[in-house]
Amino acid sequence: MNYSCLTASALLELAESSDLSIAEIALRAEVENGDRSREELLGRMSDYYRRMKSSVAKGLEIVQRSSSGLSGGDAQKVMAHSRGDRVSPLGITFERSLAYGLAVLETNAAFGQIVATPTAGSAGIAPACLLTWQEARDSSDEEAAQGLWTAASIGKIIGSGACFSGAQGGCQAEIGSACAMAAAAICELDGGTP
Repeated sequence: MNYSCLTASALLELAESSDLSIAEIALRAEVENGDRSREELLGRMSDYYRRMKSSVAKGLEIVQRSSSGLSGGDAQKVMAHSRGDRVSPLGITFERSLAYGLAVLETNAAFGQIVATPTAGSAGIAPACLLTWQEARDSSDEEAAQGLWTAASIGKIIGSGACFSGAQGGCQAEIGSACAMAAAAICELDGGTP
């Protein structure tokens, strides 16, 4: 069976006819089209997720200034505010997610290691969403990493018919794509169906 899908309609049709999740379809497509085993691919995606978490942790632990000095320290400020006495109208969960995204942005700006999902400019969105989901659901890294398979599948569809590049498509190309990928991941992780 061919598990590669380059359109949303093809992905939905395959998910319905096979009774598989988007994450499982993406994983099977990689096994089918590559030279790595299922176990190796699952391990690799879990490693990507751990790297995402590491870039969040680094951004929250150390004030990382960009070489221009324009970026750095905001993630820590937002996180400190989320732990303070004043309750934000947006809520603690949103503030933490925002701090996580900023932490990755600041890690990237200081030439730290990130996982571009799908680009370096939008690399904070998926980790912020997935880590926030993981904490809220008290889930394992492996469970959260499953969301990356769903995100990758959506990214593949976007990449086949549009662009991710901020230089080519503007900020919405980067941020919109990353948001769609993260939203699909969270939806599926929370039991949503295609």
